[in-house]
Amino acid sequence: MPILINGVVIERSIFPGGEINTLLHNSIVNNIEIIAHLHSSDDIMQLFLVCDAARQISRDIPIRLIIPYLPYGRQDKVRINGEPLGARVIANIINSLNCYEVIIYDPHSKDAVKYINNCKIISSADIICKNDLADEIIKKEMILVGPDLGSIDKIEALQEMLCTKYNLKYDIQSIYFSKTRDTKTTTISRIKIDERYACNVKNKKCIIIDDICDGGATAVLAAKELKKHKANQIMLYITHGIFSKGFNRLQKWISHIYCANIFNLKSIENQRRFITPLIEHKMRSLY
Repeated sequence: MPILINGVVIERSIFPGGEINTLLHNSIVNNIEIIAHLHSSDDIMQLFLVCDAARQISRDIPIRLIIPYLPYGRQDKVRINGEPLGARVIANIINSLNCYEVIIYDPHSKDAVKYINNCKIISSADIICKNDLADEIIKKEMILVGPDLGSIDKIEALQEMLCTKYNLKYDIQSIYFSKTRDTKTTTISRIKIDERYACNVKNKKCIIIDDICDGGATAVLAAKELKKHKANQIMLYITHGIFSKGFNRLQKWISHIYCANIFNLKSIENQRRFITPLIEHKMRSLY
């Protein structure tokens, strides 16, 4: 994935031994903004090299760093003896770059970013309310669905922001799932809707709000549960679309996906009726 400085893509090359190389233009002398899509170890290494190259040109150049997806952010706790705390490891790497501001899109949890200095969060509520999806949620009276109890704060923030944006005098409906994972394999073993709210979804349009869709297991299990309780239509908002297992099983249960940060845009070339990428220039105004 590309790294951009002030909107310009910085190309990289690879030495015969496999090391990354990069080259900046000497015209970069002022305050700079780096957007770093960090989806691999090579991307992280290129970020290091880009920052160093910028400071070779101008030693004290101020750097503002935007990282849409925080790698290793899902390793925010040590669950079993012997595993690393990946979120702290990547935070230490980012802190070593000495940026005056670091912007992260919708991190997996607060724990994932608490180690990062000068950090600003762009929340899922910020992104949704800056895009046309907010209009769709209000016009279609969608129920906001939290895929687990850890999403309560994010959903409540979205409810509050939507009510303010549209000057609503009523609460937007929401429901939540409880989710159980195997701590060793991280596989989801159970997802269940709170029965007190199950009747609320009957014949309603629902939108699941989540930060990441990797293989899609959470979204599919949540959609199955909503269908079991007679939901009329099920949509999905995700900030980070990895889609590591493709779209077939998602399409079986979900009518449409809205996504802010898609890892591989080529993967959705034939999916434009199913997936709506949210508009980058609108999100940039949130910085």
